[in-house]
Amino acid sequence: MDFLIGEGTGKGTLYPPDHDPILFSGHLNIAREACERFVRMEFYGVLPDYGIESIHALITFCKKINAYRMWNFATSQEDALVMTGNFEGDSLVLVSEPTEMIWGLQRMRSRFTPIDEGGIQYFAELWTIDGYVPYCEVNYFFRPANVY
Repeated sequence: MDFLIGEGTGKGTLYPPDHDPILFSGHLNIAREACERFVRMEFYGVLPDYGIESIHALITFCKKINAYRMWNFATSQEDALVMTGNFEGDSLVLVSEPTEMIWGLQRMRSRFTPIDEGGIQYFAELWTIDGYVPYCEVNYFFRPANVY
């Protein structure tokens, strides 16, 4: 999961169900916890017409189920979004349990893919009766770490 580690900004598009797309920018910081067991993600952004969105998440590998787990806490959701998944090629793909979101009960699939320039592409989809549809896409470009 080392490709996830970094800090940077990105511009993206949110495709809320039954609403027009929303262009947004955000700041993402991803670091390993001191214990090295968890990767901590922190996102902060402003969504026009919706306000501030803050997300705090932890990702770890669970040996018991041989998969990655993510617990995602967001200002727009009362309950945590719990996701499970594994790598598909270079991408970490996680799928949530059905969770009550601002847009109603949803199941989400998220994909984290490394970008050659340094950073990650985040692509999320919501499940519908016709299959998954785009929900959010954004590229975060990480700035080089300071070395002292």
